[in-house]
Amino acid sequence: MNALLIDIGNTNIKYCLVKNSQLGELHTLSVKNWEHQILNNQWLDEPKLVDGLQQVVVASVGHKQQIEWLNNYAKKQWQLELIQLKTESRWLELNCIYQKPEDMGVDRWMAMIAVWFTHHRPCMVIDCGTAVTLDVINEKGEHLGGHILPGMTMMQKSLQGETAGSSLRKSVSTVARLGYGDSTSSAVTQGILTLLVDYLTARWHEFEKSFPQALLVITGGDGALIAEQLNFLPGQQKMLCENLVIKGIYLRICGASL
Repeated sequence: MNALLIDIGNTNIKYCLVKNSQLGELHTLSVKNWEHQILNNQWLDEPKLVDGLQQVVVASVGHKQQIEWLNNYAKKQWQLELIQLKTESRWLELNCIYQKPEDMGVDRWMAMIAVWFTHHRPCMVIDCGTAVTLDVINEKGEHLGGHILPGMTMMQKSLQGETAGSSLRKSVSTVARLGYGDSTSSAVTQGILTLLVDYLTARWHEFEKSFPQALLVITGGDGALIAEQLNFLPGQQKMLCENLVIKGIYLRICGASL
């Protein structure tokens, strides 16, 4: 199988080429940059990159307009119809607790597919992106539900306005451990980090009481920072996975076998 797998988020798009059923390198673009390339016929425009392409598969929490652009692009560039994945009530032994599965972001569903069909054990899946999402699965593959809360940049913008993103990144890059800030920017960063870390730590301890063999898997743009602060967990119980949604897309179209 040769395929192009695409994960469209609110801030970034990630994509990966599959050659002979093998996952290739993960690529990341800002949504703004990707839209510019799509609209100007510049995205993956080198024929050798997509030689023999058979499928274009997307999981998107973005706008419908982006899907229309992508579908038109796939038809024009590669003569392929776009395959758009959706959240399902059940796939194989993994189920979704939502009464209306379509109300749950497909990125969360793909992340759960990636974790469950790789590890087959109770797990907590945390995606630290524009929003922070948390989902838990028991030992039977039953989705027990989840939480959604604002991500780091969203929370800082609510305090400091739309220009907060760059100052947050600068402040975050200097964080070695949780503590107290010595400037407005660092105080906001430390406050947001402490809030998220304390919240996630409490949720983990609750979950681990019921499922002592559980695994914590973290992904998303701020995942590395959050994972570093959750340093109370042994290595065998915590994983950081940058391309979790892409892995879920791959497993979903390949039938749950890596």
